[in-house]
Amino acid sequence: MTKSFLADTSCLVAAFCQWHAQHTVTLAEFSRRIDSGSNLVIAAHSLLETYSVLTRLPAPRRLQPAQAFAIIQANLSQQRALTLADKEYWKLVQTCSEKGWSGGVVYGALLVALAQAHQIPDILTHNERDFSRLVGVETRIIVPA
Repeated sequence: MTKSFLADTSCLVAAFCQWHAQHTVTLAEFSRRIDSGSNLVIAAHSLLETYSVLTRLPAPRRLQPAQAFAIIQANLSQQRALTLADKEYWKLVQTCSEKGWSGGVVYGALLVALAQAHQIPDILTHNERDFSRLVGVETRIIVPA
C-alpha cells in the first residue's frame, strides 16, 4: 500500500502562490514526499476552502474565480478527495460539541478524522496550533520548514 499524506488549505495555498512566504518550503516538502513514493490526498472540503481563500485574498493577490479553478484543477485533479461516511460526520460534530471546539478548529478536527479513517499518518499544515490539541499518536502534524 502506498503511503499518503494530507495537506490542509494553508499548505495548498502556499504551494499555489509563488508570492507566499511559505511557498518554497511547502513545495520542497511536497516534492520530497512525492519523490519518496508518497501520494498527496486532500480533504474534499479543502477543494472549496482553497478556492474560497484564493478568490478572497486582498488585492492585488486575489484571483478571479476562473483563475482559482484553473490552478486547483491543474494541481489537484489527479488527487483523491477524501470524505467521511455520513455517521462519521455526525460523530465528529458530537465530539466537537463535547470537547467545546468551535470555529475554524473544527476543520482541523475534520482533517484529523479523515486521516484516521483513511489511515493517513501525516497532515501538512502551516497552522500547527490549530492541530496540537486534536491529534493522537496515530497522526503526525508536519509543518513544512
